[in-house]
Amino acid sequence: PRMTEGVDIIRKCWEGETFSYDGQFWQYDNITPDPPPAHDIPILYGGRAPAGLRRAARDRAGILSQGPGMEAPLYYAEACKKEGWGPGDVRHLRYFVVSEDPEKAWAELRPYAENMMKIYDAWFQNSKDLGVTQITGNELNADDLLKDDLYIVGTPEQAIARINKLKADYPDVHEIWGLWHYPGLPHEKVAESMELFANKVMPHIR
Repeated sequence: PRMTEGVDIIRKCWEGETFSYDGQFWQYDNITPDPPPAHDIPILYGGRAPAGLRRAARDRAGILSQGPGMEAPLYYAEACKKEGWGPGDVRHLRYFVVSEDPEKAWAELRPYAENMMKIYDAWFQNSKDLGVTQITGNELNADDLLKDDLYIVGTPEQAIARINKLKADYPDVHEIWGLWHYPGLPHEKVAESMELFANKVMPHIR
């Protein structure tokens, strides 16, 4: 596949040696990349569907995972095992809202989250991909997001418990990436949540 060849070429470039490549889609003669990277750079595939996770395992790439629970990383790990390696790096995405008064914070954020997720859901449905949550289309509303593992909305103590559960479900997760902003949301609200996370959550999950 075109993507597999592209990743293969990128890796050869990063080795810093002169090389040629004669693939189905790409052909190069005597490429000499300079300078090579100072350290290893992970290649991550984004995806939740089984075909994409199997492709990442086949190409020996890590994954940028998003979705309920740790089903995608677990599927990916099994696919890597069948390919005789890994698993590779797993970065897992979660939307965070951390507040001492999470109900009030969610009430303020709710319309922004719902608007963004409905846009995403339309894209996913158009591409025949998995939905944002188990509920899709016009029936999707912001309160459904609270019931989904994709969102971590709560006090610092609740956020710590949710993150530790993710780590327990998939101990090999390399990083958990927090998503904080929603289009139109005042940046002051985002800063409040991020500051609380940095001061009261991160020290307990490293």
